[in-house]
Amino acid sequence: MTTLRQWAAIGALFVAAACSEGQDDPSPRPAETIPTSSAADLPPITSLKEAKAQRIKVTGFVDWVVVAGGNAWVTTAAPEVRRLDGGTGDPSGDTSLPDEVCSSMDVGAGSVWAGACASAVLVRIDEKDGSVQVRIKVGERLLQNEGSVGAGEGAVWVLTVSPKPDLYKVDPQTNKVADTFAAPE
Repeated sequence: MTTLRQWAAIGALFVAAACSEGQDDPSPRPAETIPTSSAADLPPITSLKEAKAQRIKVTGFVDWVVVAGGNAWVTTAAPEVRRLDGGTGDPSGDTSLPDEVCSSMDVGAGSVWAGACASAVLVRIDEKDGSVQVRIKVGERLLQNEGSVGAGEGAVWVLTVSPKPDLYKVDPQTNKVADTFAAPE
């Protein structure tokens, strides 16, 4: 005959089995390893002299820099992006913008992308000749000051500021806003 104590033990086993169903093995697992670089994986350090670096003097305050199409592209306090020849460092053209660039630029789809912050316009500049390919309005608010224009994953991304910040996805094939996402404040 089964006693009350035996029934309680059997019941406890069923409860324990039901509670643990579908749970992971509680035994410790090794930590996931993330590949890292070692000094052997990196190129040798080259001095500026060995690399034949040169100092480039640019009139005005230089804020953001990207390299594309064999040239360096810089923003100044003026509402423009200045192209510097990749061989000589000499200015080789200015691209006028609606207002000052206050975010970093990026390169993608054969273009330099710059955000004119006060007007919330993303400007697509041809990386070969500096011509404006298109000006794309991205919302009604200012672009994120000291933010970043990002080119990648088949799109160009730009963030607007509060009162309700949004992340805009621009399709470089159509030069139109493809999607908008609410961004955290």
